[in-house]
Amino acid sequence: MSYQVITHDDARYETLKKGFNLRWPADGQQAGAIIVCRDADEARQALQYAVDHGKRPTIRSGGHCYEGFVSNNRDGIILDIGPMSGLLNDVHAGGHRYGFQLLAGNQNWDGYVGLYKLHGKTIPGGSCYSVGAGGHISGGGYGLLSRMHGLTVDWLSAVDILLVDEKRKVHLVHAREDNGHADLLRLCRGGGGGNAGLITSYYFDDMPPAPRLVALQFLEYDWAQLRHTPAMFADLLHAYGEYWAEADRQSDGYGLFSLLKLNHVSTGKIGLVVQYTDENGRLDDTGPLVDFNQRMSQACLPQPLSGYLAGGSHLPFVPHRSIHARHHAALPPHTQVMDIRHSDAERFRQQPARQIQVSLYETGLYRTRGERHLSPPEPGGSDRRGSQPDAAASGLLRRRDQPRRQRQQRFQP
Repeated sequence: MSYQVITHDDARYETLKKGFNLRWPADGQQAGAIIVCRDADEARQALQYAVDHGKRPTIRSGGHCYEGFVSNNRDGIILDIGPMSGLLNDVHAGGHRYGFQLLAGNQNWDGYVGLYKLHGKTIPGGSCYSVGAGGHISGGGYGLLSRMHGLTVDWLSAVDILLVDEKRKVHLVHAREDNGHADLLRLCRGGGGGNAGLITSYYFDDMPPAPRLVALQFLEYDWAQLRHTPAMFADLLHAYGEYWAEADRQSDGYGLFSLLKLNHVSTGKIGLVVQYTDENGRLDDTGPLVDFNQRMSQACLPQPLSGYLAGGSHLPFVPHRSIHARHHAALPPHTQVMDIRHSDAERFRQQPARQIQVSLYETGLYRTRGERHLSPPEPGGSDRRGSQPDAAASGLLRRRDQPRRQRQQRFQP
């Protein structure tokens, strides 16, 4: 056998028996061994070994099972397929041709970078860079572009999956909708909880195009203020919940996504991470983003993120040189932007993705010759499709080179 078996006497065991959530395994619940697999054949051999020896197998891709379903495996075997990573394009499998093949050990960072740099594509998956494709996609693959492009499994065309038959033999199945394994594929598109078998590869006919421009906000609310003003805290939660309850009725805002980090009071802050791109994958229409900021600011005025955000791992807001941006619509306060000097604007538009941080003037605080005064949005705000308030602040935009296409409806209920 070519896979690696790590047991209690191996120096790596104490580390590899754990996943991202270090509280697991619980006392007395640790696995008897970890088997590290580098390819689908090694995974097949390892799973067959576990079956032959009556050991319960659990599967680890990126290690982000917070609930301990993988690590809490008393005397069982953890099959670690993390090294089984890679992104291939234009592949043939099971008699079909696919645009992309993503190995189940691939982590989000590698997938995003590879798809973007080589193909101008993306995955509508999660924001944590080290989450593995194996568990993430089989659970749906929900993330910051899912309101625009759906779940990652909406784009999934086929899987390679290891199954155990009635004779306790492990075999590989290529499951797609038209080869007799439609029900199996449906289980692997979010319906089976990752329990149908060991997925080694995901196949996609196509992936959604990466947006060209993205606005980001990293904001915080002071827990001290909210703790002593319970009504304000309630208003904040109501404003957030009510906005999203209404948002799905307006398709022009499907490129807006946010994460409200309700951290423990001991952290000192509640975090709010916001990402936005318009229907065309640009920032020509920032109405939905401005509207969201107005609604949230009426409940409680946020501040730029000033330090580490627990549960977010985002960098704090850092001001840079001041310039007035011309290639996007008005942005709300504290929006981080990627931009360039006026003379470089058209040249930059034609070049591949680059990252240049700049600073726009803090809303309502500064005025210089030749620049219009930027003022914060008035309470109640303006109509999203009408005039928008002048509002901008330092930040970061990510440049993208591929125009957005309409989302393909791939999911078959």
